[in-house]
Order: sequence, then structure tokens, then C-alpha cells
Amino acid sequence: MINILDELTINKISAGEVVERPSSAIKELIENSIDANSTKISIEIIDGGKELIKIVDNGDGISSNEVEKAFLRHATSKIKKIDDLYDLYSLGFRGEALASISAVSKVEMVTKTKDEVIGTKIVLHGGKIISKEPCSSNNGTIIIIRDIFFNTPARKKFLKSSKTEASNISDIINKLAISNPNIRFDYKNSNNKILLTPGNNKFLDVISSIHGRDIAKNLINIDYTGKIKINGYIGNNNIFRSNRNFQYINVNKRLVKSKILLDAILEAYKGILPINKHAICFLNIFVDPSTIDVNIHPTKLEVKFENENEVYTILKDTIRNSLLNSTLTGKFDYKIDTIKKYEKPKEIIPLNIESEKISKFENIKDLSLDIYVENSKLNDKALEAKETFYQESLFKKEYNKINFNDFSFVGTIFDTYIIISNKEKMYILDQHVVHEKILYEKYMNKFINSSIDIQILLDPIILQLYNNDISKIENNIDLFKKFGFEIEIFGNNHIMIRGVPNMFKIPESQNFILELIDNIDSINSSYDLKEEKIASLACKKAIKANDKISEFEVKSLLKNLSECENPFTCPHGRPIIVEFTKNEIEKMFKRI
Repeated sequence: MINILDELTINKISAGEVVERPSSAIKELIENSIDANSTKISIEIIDGGKELIKIVDNGDGISSNEVEKAFLRHATSKIKKIDDLYDLYSLGFRGEALASISAVSKVEMVTKTKDEVIGTKIVLHGGKIISKEPCSSNNGTIIIIRDIFFNTPARKKFLKSSKTEASNISDIINKLAISNPNIRFDYKNSNNKILLTPGNNKFLDVISSIHGRDIAKNLINIDYTGKIKINGYIGNNNIFRSNRNFQYINVNKRLVKSKILLDAILEAYKGILPINKHAICFLNIFVDPSTIDVNIHPTKLEVKFENENEVYTILKDTIRNSLLNSTLTGKFDYKIDTIKKYEKPKEIIPLNIESEKISKFENIKDLSLDIYVENSKLNDKALEAKETFYQESLFKKEYNKINFNDFSFVGTIFDTYIIISNKEKMYILDQHVVHEKILYEKYMNKFINSSIDIQILLDPIILQLYNNDISKIENNIDLFKKFGFEIEIFGNNHIMIRGVPNMFKIPESQNFILELIDNIDSINSSYDLKEEKIASLACKKAIKANDKISEFEVKSLLKNLSECENPFTCPHGRPIIVEFTKNEIEKMFKRI
């Protein structure tokens, strides 16, 4: 027998999709306040939002004759017809939030528009209207949620501890506050002040108020306008995290999750951050709303782009070029007073990073993008997008360099570190990672241009392989040659290696070719393996710690390093050069 569900049950099911926990309800309600043109939003919670959620805004409010309608499913002022779904700039548009929240909680709402003399108060329990009456009120809306999931005990028992739920709420509020610097957010947890943002429409100020000066002072401004628009701030190589929790991405002012965007960020930072570390970034991306679908998930967090390859390419190259056009010198962070380090600052003074001008160039030729397109076997649209991006970009491949002619050589210490100075700054370089980076970029540039020098061996290397491996080599002879290997099939299940890259020793080359064979399928579809293995070879060939090198060799290393595309970080993302200022050194010795 087929049953038709009643409206209350339907609303409870819908609530399970839209309102998973207190933080989900808060996100939906704040987005409604944002859409109502609020400039001030206050949030208060008790018991991780389980006992109480209270949100007060000074927005447009809801007129008295539409208050009840606001709690109906699919009641919305944002869309009138199906085509409106593809031309949306507003956040809450489905009309599910209030209906879903009221279905599983006790709701009290007071609201007033600027055109009304008096406000309206409505109370609902479990989706049923208990009362509606006129009341005194300021312009805007107050909504109070009590006993969330009181009538769905199965869902209520799966809530986490109050501390965990509060942490989830804080994360959502932080992200929404950063997405809306023009709005003043005031957030309290059990009467404890958690957050107060300035609401002055300065992006960097709200970042500073939430994440502090240490992050703010290590941010790089980005600004790109083309087929899409990108602005915001990205972290340099001095700040990073072990997860992606500090990657804030807004598309048309909507907080989103997108694998395409996350992958673009990851690729852009490759070789600049340590392995398994993730960038900090605060990005605003603006696209034609008709080219994205934000309706693929009830919470509207996920987004799908019409041309994902184009968006990926533009975002990756915009971030990558902004990084390489900045100074990525490592900073030594010396805390002079360990007691003051843990004191809460009385006032956060944001740095005026917005005033910095980022150089804009034209006619980019990013070789890494060529390799990505070539080896990902992307479609014609991706290739067209790449060429279009080259034509429209603000950048060219003229990155920040270090002119070591301006530095004085001081000496080496521990047979490992090179010390140089310039004016009132001292720099320490790790001789191993300097040489590693030089070898890596030299090999990579030759690999990209198919110009690796091959060393012909007087005594060829004979290797016995399995049948499948022989077949892999036969089908990829040209690829192995591009890596610098001259190979012939030699008898049954044997290969003869006649030539190897002259940059690497024979044992290293032999191990490398075996790794290439084992991973040939990945190599054909991904550029990651090439970078990883080449970096590993460069590491083995490079000067080691505790190797004694002369002043002449040091100066030769510095000259070659100055010619590298990115002289600041090694292929694994570790810093090559660390800066100490005279001021910092004097602090260490308590001279100032």
C-alpha cells in the first residue's frame, strides 16, 4: 500500500536535508538576514545552540500579512519561475529554511518593515502556529529557536557535545563574516563575547578581527578580471595549515565547496608549501550566474560550473603568478616576551595591505599549464580556455628574483648554512636545498622543452623485466626519451639502457626508470608523479649538509639560484632562504 505523507512529516524530512545540526540552522538564518540587506547581525547561542539560538538583524523585515507565508515550504521572494534559478545572486532562495527549522523546533519571530508602524510576533511549535499578534519592534527581524529537534529524538541524539556544536557554529559565523565585510557581526556564546567585526566593508579588517595580525601580515592581495573576476587575499609560504579549514571561497558572495576550486589552489601552491600542508586563502570569485548551478545540494554549499576547466585554469594561474610575483623569503618569528605572547590583544590593528599594488603584466606563458593540459588529455574547450586566458591575462612570466650581487657573503656555519647580508638584513640559506632547487628547475625546464642532455653509456645497463613491463616500455618509448633515457628492447623480457640523463648518476637513473615503469599509467594522466620523482632525484644529487664548500662554490650556487623561477622554496615546499632583520636581532639581545 502506498501512503501519501502528511505536510508535517514532509517538513521533518525536508528539515533533515537542510538542518542537520544547529550550525546548519544558523547558516540559513544568517543568509536570510544578509539577503534582507542587514548591516548589523547579532547571534547568541546557549548549550551549543541546542537550548537557544537567537539572531537579530536590522534588515528589511517581513510585512505582517506575509509572516505566516514565510514559514510555508517553497515560499520565497527570490524566484518566480524556473529560469530565475540560473540568475541568482541571493543566498537563501528555496524557501525551505524557515519551514524546515520550525518543523523541528520551537520558534518565535518578531519582525517589522520600515513602512509599518508596529511589528508582528509569531510563535510556532513543531511547525504549527501557536500565536500571531502585533507587538512593538525595531525595523528588522528577531528570530529565536529553542529546543531544536525536540520532536525528532532520533536526530537529537546524534548531535555532538555542546563544545563541538559551538565550534561548528563559530566556524560558520567566521566564514559568513569574512564573506560579508560590510556587515557588523556580533556573536556571543552563553553571554561570552566570541566575535565582533567592524562592518566597515574592508576585507582585510574582518580577516584581522577573526584570525589576527600574524595571518594578516602574511597575506598577498590578488585581483584578476577577465572572463571571471577574482579578488581577495592568499597566504604566503610563512603561513599554512595541515587541513583546508582556512580556505574561504565565495562564489558570487556565496560560501561554497568545490573540488575544482580546491584542486586549483592545491596545484597553485605546489612546491611553495611543505608537502601535506595547505594554503590559507580568502577568495571572492564572481561569475555569470547563468554559468553555475548552486541548486545541486539542499544546503547550497556545493556549486557546479559550466566550464570547470576554464575556471580551474584561471584560478590556479592567478594564484600561482601572484605568489611568484611576491617575495616568498622565509621569516624567523622570534617571540621576545613569552608571557605577552599569550595575552589577548586589546585591539587588533589591521595592516594596510590593501594599499599595496600588485604588478600587472600581459602575455603569460606558463609552462606548467602546458604540461597540465597536455597530460590531462583535456578537451578542446580546455585548450581554447588556456589560449583565451593567455590573451586576456594580467600576468607574464616575470617573477620576483633575488639579485645576489647586492649581498655580502659573510660565511658558512656548521658546513650546512650560508650566511649573507644586505643593508640591515641577514639571510641564512640551506646549501642542500639551494642546490636541490637549482638541479630541479634545470631538469624540469629541459624536460618541458624536450631538451634533456643524454649521457651515452659505454657499458649499457641490461634489465630483466616482466612481460607487462616490456609492453609498457614498447608503448611509451618516446615518453622515456623525453625523460632522458635511450632504451631498446633486448631479447626476451630484457631492455638495454644505452643513455641516461647526464644530470643524474647511473644508480639513481636506474632506480628512476623502474619507478617510471611502475607508475607509467599515472604519468600519462598526472603531472604530480613527474614533479615528485624529479624532486627526489634532485635531492639525492644535491650537495648535502656537512659538505664543505668554498666561497667560489657558494657564489656559483647563489648565481644559479638567482636565475630560478622560484628561488624561495625547495621542490618540497621548504624555505630556501630565511630573513632576519637588524631590528629582530637587537630584540633578541634586548638592545631595544
